Amino acid sequence: MAELFITAFGGFQGVSRNPTEDLLEDVVGRCKDSKTNDLWKLVGHTVLPVAAKEVETWLKDTLYGKILSNNYSHPVVVHMGVDKEATEYRLETYAANEASFRCPDQAGWQPSQESIDDSHPFASKLLTDLPVSVIAGLLKAQGLPVEQSFDAGRFVCNWTYYHSLRLALETRPRVHVVFVHVPPLAVMPLEEQKEVMWHVLAEVAGAVVGGPEKGGVEDALGGVDARRLPSLLRALRR
Repeated sequence: MAELFITAFGGFQGVSRNPTEDLLEDVVGRCKDSKTNDLWKLVGHTVLPVAAKEVETWLKDTLYGKILSNNYSHPVVVHMGVDKEATEYRLETYAANEASFRCPDQAGWQPSQESIDDSHPFASKLLTDLPVSVIAGLLKAQGLPVEQSFDAGRFVCNWTYYHSLRLALETRPRVHVVFVHVPPLAVMPLEEQKEVMWHVLAEVAGAVVGGPEKGGVEDALGGVDARRLPSLLRALRR
């Protein structure tokens, strides 16, 4: 069974209420009520401030400190962030070693073309070890609005992803990390997003504990046929 740590972000400039906060709240509630999820369990969650340095400290001292101090078998970190330009869920393939904030973060910091990690070349990339192309393909084949992405931006989302991937490389047992960008609620209603996120988590866990072919969605939902989801999502849009 995979042990999932899930993070969301709070509000920031132009986003008064971050949808990832509501998605995290939904996941936590489902995990408390669910008796059918045998693929993964939620072992940690938090809402992060959109403040790069504070996030960096929390990742090192709190999140990865907890992972190092516990005997987890399959630790997985799933970071969620909103992309105001997205029209679907985006599973990010890598983070870039570049901080070029389009606006100040919540602490007032606004770097431009700075390396996140000076020990590596500027704009070099750290890749997730999760098969995001396969996971996105499986979900898309089920009618879900999910795509593989090759651009996590250069704001706090990318900053978070880069540091998390770097720390994962230094941590044992092996930690799997993925960043999921979600669209604004004006593009995809919250109730629809809740269903998509739950299925993303199931496929990610399935890829870790049994390979993508395991069929994470159905296993995590106790045999629910994922082919029914497109009609459900269409109903939620009405």
